[in-house]
Amino acid sequence: MERILGSAFHSLSRAVDMLCLNLGPEVDWISHRGEKRRMPSWSIHFQTPWRFERNGEILLASRDIYEPFQPDAVGEDWAYDLAGRPPEESSLYDASAPAFCRNMTGATVTDCQVSPMKDLSLCFSNGVRFQSFTPDSRQSEVWRLVDYLTGEQLVVFELEYE
Repeated sequence: MERILGSAFHSLSRAVDMLCLNLGPEVDWISHRGEKRRMPSWSIHFQTPWRFERNGEILLASRDIYEPFQPDAVGEDWAYDLAGRPPEESSLYDASAPAFCRNMTGATVTDCQVSPMKDLSLCFSNGVRFQSFTPDSRQSEVWRLVDYLTGEQLVVFELEYE
């Protein structure tokens, strides 16, 4: 994980409820289908609870994906996984993430720690701290680092199945 130290915050994205924390400058990358794309140098994909905090205040957290931004503007059939809605109909995460990302512009990773339970903690130069939490007593994939520079993926926990 030392490879991400000093890298700049790039962006956040999500695939359903999986957070993608993107770091570093964009690089040319060719997908397994042969499509050429510009990607951040690294992307960490989280399938676990997470949060960004600063000075004891939670700025953005995994449960925000499941909460409507304006509960009074949506009906009982509201679904968190629909993208492209107006902010008043979106999740708290979707409505808050653009401003959060703007506030992270220029911040770099100053520290990276992985606990024995594989919780990940990142500190940024602007005082924001990111934390992920392993939620299961059984080892299953909780996060992975996708390295678009080398093509490698570090999977925590990657299990071999017979």
